[in-house]
Amino acid sequence: MYRVSVSTTFDAAHRLENYNGPCARLHGHTYTVTGEWERGTLDRLGIALDMVELKKQLKAVVVDMDHCHLNKIRDLAKTTAEAIAQLLFKRLSKRTPSGEFLVAVTVEETPGCSVRYSLPDSPAPRLSTLRGGHMASMPEPESINGTIREDLKEPESVSNESGAVKNTNEDNPIYQDDTAETEKTEE
Repeated sequence: MYRVSVSTTFDAAHRLENYNGPCARLHGHTYTVTGEWERGTLDRLGIALDMVELKKQLKAVVVDMDHCHLNKIRDLAKTTAEAIAQLLFKRLSKRTPSGEFLVAVTVEETPGCSVRYSLPDSPAPRLSTLRGGHMASMPEPESINGTIREDLKEPESVSNESGAVKNTNEDNPIYQDDTAETEKTEE
């Protein structure tokens, strides 16, 4: 089995509400986020997973957090490293190309202090099981405060004339449509 990891960073401010300590005040971090994927086979070039593509996917799921006040992000009920790791795992699992296995997401808040989120005692899910609905074994981030947020719902999609699924949720950068770029390269 091959395990591939890619990392990216983002800068953000936050405060821990109801925390007794200095982190209750507004402060910032340069977060390092690492995604881990597994695959048992290599492609014809001898590559398990395309790290360039995985890095693009990872950057896409943190774009709304970069240089932001995390307490103001709607789909992040708590701003702990644990909550961030769980949310980014969910976002990244929706973007992972078919056949690639997302294993974990690690969020390092400061050097030497990190949280790794993965599914409990189960193999990494295939994308096909994720596309059909939410992962039953993974608690939803919206369950943290009991409210369902519109931006965490599955995006609406339609098929174009070539049969490719096109995302109609264009306002949310997490669900950006990549089919236009794919169609150009196939011509």
